[in-house]
Amino acid sequence: MRELNKEAIKAFGEHLDELEKKAKPVLHNEILQKLMEHIEPEDSEKLAFPQSEQLKEQLTQLTQLGEAAEKMGVPKYSARYYQFREQLFKQFLVTAYMPTPENDKNMVFINLLNGTFEIGIYGSTLRSFYHEDFLTYQLPFEYNPDLFPIVEPSKPKDNE
Repeated sequence: MRELNKEAIKAFGEHLDELEKKAKPVLHNEILQKLMEHIEPEDSEKLAFPQSEQLKEQLTQLTQLGEAAEKMGVPKYSARYYQFREQLFKQFLVTAYMPTPENDKNMVFINLLNGTFEIGIYGSTLRSFYHEDFLTYQLPFEYNPDLFPIVEPSKPKDNE
């Protein structure tokens, strides 16, 4: 039993010697430097708050509406008050005239998570979103071609 222990200790010692020969210790600074070489800059604001671009656009619109109200005679401090601008913006959204496009009677558009599914008399296809479609809804699932394959458009043959 003692011989087995001596042999195991000797084998373990030899193994440690081999490991020391193969692997030299790497300083933390060297590891950190290698990691830093692979780091790409990120827009942390966009990652943390993806709606920031949309909010910046709304803030610009609020500012413009407040400036317009001030030019029209609204008292300076009222026109610059954030709640006044917010109410003005909401009123603008409610009363602004935005003509809806005429719908093509031969086309149906279904807004899905991964695009707009377009169904027509000549076929169906999945395409990118277009704001011109004026779709104000989106179904909470993606199009799956395995369940409902796209039908390639084909025009009817002319009868001669």
